[in-house]
Amino acid sequence: MLSGKEFGRLFETFERTAFRLETLSVYSVEEEREDFERFLAGGDMGLPGTTTRGCGR
Repeated sequence: MLSGKEFGRLFETFERTAFRLETLSVYSVEEEREDFERFLAGGDMGLPGTTTRGCGR
């Protein structure tokens, strides 16, 4: 098990990329509900170069 200090050091020394994957059993963020429902329906998210086509819908 890493200590908090050791864990933090990993983010200072990585050489490529790092990302955080957050998974929830239920996604319920009120401020994002409308956008999330539009995403699930395959709607336009308003971001250039993005699409939901090919995501199993």
